[in-house]
Amino acid sequence: MKKILVPVDFSKYSENAFLSALKIAEKLDARLSLVNVVNTMLEWDKLSTDEKTKYKDIIDQEVEAKEKLEAFVQGHHIGKVPVDIVIKVGVPFEEILSLAQKEEIELIVIGAYGRGTEGEKFIGSNIQKVIRKASCPVLAVKHALDGNSWRKMAITTSLNSQLDENLDKLIPLFDGFHPSLHLLYINTPEHFMADSKTEILLEELAQKFNGFTVHQHIYNHPQVENGIVDFCKSRNIGWITIVSDHKGENSSYQIGVTDTVLFKTALPVLSLHAG
Repeated sequence: MKKILVPVDFSKYSENAFLSALKIAEKLDARLSLVNVVNTMLEWDKLSTDEKTKYKDIIDQEVEAKEKLEAFVQGHHIGKVPVDIVIKVGVPFEEILSLAQKEEIELIVIGAYGRGTEGEKFIGSNIQKVIRKASCPVLAVKHALDGNSWRKMAITTSLNSQLDENLDKLIPLFDGFHPSLHLLYINTPEHFMADSKTEILLEELAQKFNGFTVHQHIYNHPQVENGIVDFCKSRNIGWITIVSDHKGENSSYQIGVTDTVLFKTALPVLSLHAG
């Protein structure tokens, strides 16, 4: 992973995302792109120069955002990590996703709450949409990651071979930190699977991670989301990976699971969806 995108809205959560991304970039020798989006429903890029002059408030916000983002970078010790700053105008999640696709971003690191959403019951809608629609992995964080965060990772799996193929995209990230990997299947009454079958499928999945320390777990719980959270608490897991079914074909691991887990835990959640 050599290209990492960090949306920055100058909240404490986006700063924690930046600090986390900075550590990842240092480890992977990657480049960071920081983006701030001036929020408007106008199709800004389609307006002519003359038309844009009618919206002095937006032009002023663009200038201010660029100055603030430059000051934001200068206010942190970034070492040798190359950092680009980008100012976009439009709907935040649309601009983030568009930039990620255009620049072939390999990882988005985003604050789990945006400015103005602190204390709300649900994560911000822009963040939800980035998680749901990004074609690359998205790491959502509430706190800046420290050294202990990287040591133990839970990889939740529905043991759907088509979904788990997507884990290949994450191996370069795992290589950078070499955590112990805890493959986790939550066995619920609604989607019950006999242990004998589950153990075989977990062992097959573990072969994907040759060279890593891999542990396999079957955790019985009435609900997938709470089972993931409870397991991670009991094992002092540092971060959680969830591969979700974007099309909803596997109902136990629809992408809403990621939203719920992210809301219920302070741990970073690395999300990747199929489709």
